[in-house]
Amino acid sequence: KVLQASQATAAEEEENRRLSKKAALPVEPDSSSAEIVTLRFRLPARCGGRQLERRFRPGDKMQLAFDYLECDKDLADKEWSLYTPCPREAFGDATKTQSLRELGLTGRAVLLVEDE
Repeated sequence: KVLQASQATAAEEEENRRLSKKAALPVEPDSSSAEIVTLRFRLPARCGGRQLERRFRPGDKMQLAFDYLECDKDLADKEWSLYTPCPREAFGDATKTQSLRELGLTGRAVLLVEDE
């Protein structure tokens, strides 16, 4: 029973962290905004082939995209990486401080989320 209670508490803490991160995200830009970047994220197969889509501002840092993905309960407690499909380029810690514009992500783009 102690182990079950400990696991339940850990799961509740993780859920609270996820919800706090989600609440801290800036408001998504309106689709009628002059400059927006729409990113579609293809999630790993274990997520049932789901896709997520969100609008960002070109000056938003890549960290914001990672934060957005970490709010998804299927990704929150897992190790995963983010890539462009073609040419295949990885986005990692070094890119998190760069803006979407600096990374060449403009208009609409598809990014792959893959398990590590």
